[in-house]
Amino acid sequence: MSSNNWKTEIENAYTCFEDVSKVINLTQEEEVAVKLRPKFPFMITPYLANLIKDNEALRKAYIPNMLFNGVDNGVDDPLEEEEFMKTNCLIHRYKNRVLLLATNNCASYCRYCTRARRVGKNSTHDIMEAIEYIKNHKEINDVLISGGDPLIMEDEFLDDLLSKIRAIPHVLVIRIGSNIFNVMPSRITDNLVNILKKYRPLWLSLHFTHPAEITKECEEALDKISRAGIPMLSQTVLLKGINDDEKTIEELMLKLIKNNVKPYYLHHCDNIKGSDYFKVELKRGLEIIKYLKDNISGFAVPEYCYDVPGAKSKIRIDTTTKIK
Repeated sequence: MSSNNWKTEIENAYTCFEDVSKVINLTQEEEVAVKLRPKFPFMITPYLANLIKDNEALRKAYIPNMLFNGVDNGVDDPLEEEEFMKTNCLIHRYKNRVLLLATNNCASYCRYCTRARRVGKNSTHDIMEAIEYIKNHKEINDVLISGGDPLIMEDEFLDDLLSKIRAIPHVLVIRIGSNIFNVMPSRITDNLVNILKKYRPLWLSLHFTHPAEITKECEEALDKISRAGIPMLSQTVLLKGINDDEKTIEELMLKLIKNNVKPYYLHHCDNIKGSDYFKVELKRGLEIIKYLKDNISGFAVPEYCYDVPGAKSKIRIDTTTKIK
């Protein structure tokens, strides 16, 4: 497989009705929504388009529709991250860890993105300013690189960025957040894997929504990472009409374990604008977690959690938790 296949995927990504309608038979509602060119960008790779064209659950996560576009409930910045911006691309919410937004771009855009206010928009990223901040704050021992999706960046950039962070003595762990495995697994080239394994201890925090995402191509990419000795965790957002049933989540968790990915978080959907379309009742989420605990191994059960502004960490949800 050519190491440049992933670049071709991005160059040929579908960003408008004329493009995507050649591959996916859009409903009338989807057609109207895509033609409106919503403020939050629409873009899917050819790989993803072929994956979701016959999967009603997954296409809901990526194809715009009028229910999402027309809902004004929620807020632009549900986690109040902007309040904790220390540079134009560094968020310091928690004492010992920071979030470095290396890019605003993704290979494909989820419709429920918690950073829709930033993602897909042009913005200056002064990485060196962020690096200097980390150097000057010795309490920081954990750096999560996210965005956007940092794995769509060129190998040389990632290599340089990781080397600068790894050179900071008080940084113990580097994490990278990505959903590249389910939208463009061709990005996981041998060269990229060789770069990543140079900077261990390094963890990948991977976003998975539905078991249909774990294709043969995805499994091959996960296997490359696993053989390189890089641990992987998964994060899944609980979404109405996409994965809000026991069997779907069970199948997803078991497929993740099969591919050496540890299920970590099952997220209650953030209060982002338009999220009413995706929201699942807290009670339903708890029912799914109970089912998992009763039917699969404990290490395959993720923590059900909610991210709220001002909290010292994510809130673990149990039967006593109240969410406004």
